[in-house]
Amino acid sequence: IQTRIQAQEAVLAAKEAELSAIRTKNQALQDHLMKRLRAFYLMGPHGFLNVAFSSRSLPELLLVNDGFRSLVTYDQEVFATYRESVTTIERARQARELERAVQEKFLEDADREHRELATTVAEKNTLLERVRTQKGLYEQALREMRKAEGQLDKTLAGRKQAKAQQARGFVGNRGALPPPVVGRLVRRFHDPASADDDTTFRNGVTIAVDGRAEVRAVYGGEVIFAGYMRGYGKMVIIDHDLQYCTVSARFDDLAVREGDQVSQGQVLGTTGEIATLFGDGLYFEIRRGTVAEDPLTWFRPGAVAGR
Repeated sequence: IQTRIQAQEAVLAAKEAELSAIRTKNQALQDHLMKRLRAFYLMGPHGFLNVAFSSRSLPELLLVNDGFRSLVTYDQEVFATYRESVTTIERARQARELERAVQEKFLEDADREHRELATTVAEKNTLLERVRTQKGLYEQALREMRKAEGQLDKTLAGRKQAKAQQARGFVGNRGALPPPVVGRLVRRFHDPASADDDTTFRNGVTIAVDGRAEVRAVYGGEVIFAGYMRGYGKMVIIDHDLQYCTVSARFDDLAVREGDQVSQGQVLGTTGEIATLFGDGLYFEIRRGTVAEDPLTWFRPGAVAGR
């Protein structure tokens, strides 16, 4: 736009220079004609008669006559040139006005285009900001989708693992079960060192804990008993199918009820204070039907610190 404005101003300047040159030439013609008119005025209305009746000789009169004829012819040419100059000046003036009008129209169009361009730039900036916002929302949604996808994969993997464990059943997890509580082994299965030949707690193991501790299910199943039993205190029995069940006794508090379905690692209750009243710690059994089995053969190796 700036280049076009400069070009238009150059054209207008050229027209102004052309008009100035024509005016200068026209002024010179005007000066010449004024001098000629003054000369004719001084000669008077009978200037030619005065020359004709002059006392000069014929050759001199003919020479004067030729001179007047030449002056008349020249003056006619000057008048014609003057009229043409006036016409040229008028045309140049009209051309200049036209160029000025064109320039004003161009400047008006340029100003309008500038405003339209500014509006377009503002609209594009608004659109760009909207696109950036939408891009941010899209990226956020994509991150959330990926996070949800990861959670879904984790959930499916967990369900797959649970299905695999369920397919293997309780029996298939021999030697891989976690202990019901974190502690140290203080009495083994069928421990001959039981005091007073008490065989009540020889069918399982006793795990001592420091303070209060959470007791968890070693495997999933159904709670078939949750309550108080004489000699055992508060106790939970879980059925793991195929005639296998686990017995956990000496709870302080219970977190499950009879009929609950529990999963491996679910909290069954807490132990600690009451356990010391009944014995050395949490008592735990694994039975198949009525036959007790050594829980240590079911736990992961090294899962319980032994004496």
